[in-house]
Amino acid sequence: MHIDQAKLLSFNGLQRHASALQPETRMFIDGELCDAVSGKRFETVNPATSEVIASVPSADVDDVDRAVRSARRSFRSGAWSRLEPRCYAAHHA
Repeated sequence: MHIDQAKLLSFNGLQRHASALQPETRMFIDGELCDAVSGKRFETVNPATSEVIASVPSADVDDVDRAVRSARRSFRSGAWSRLEPRCYAAHHA
């Protein structure tokens, strides 16, 4: 939904639309969305309500190693390490 479309919704309409959204809970490693190598997950809980917010991957050493290897490759390639700060910021805005 585009912001202009959202502005046209009533509060109840916006709530209905928001409740139907499903957040992405996979990890982003090496340019891909992925689950933990082990397949394990854990529930994230809202401490104010004890409501389960999401089930997310339970990363372990294999997942961390994969992420670190990917980050090192990216850094050594210069794709990010030589990027001007203003360009880097544009990707993270």
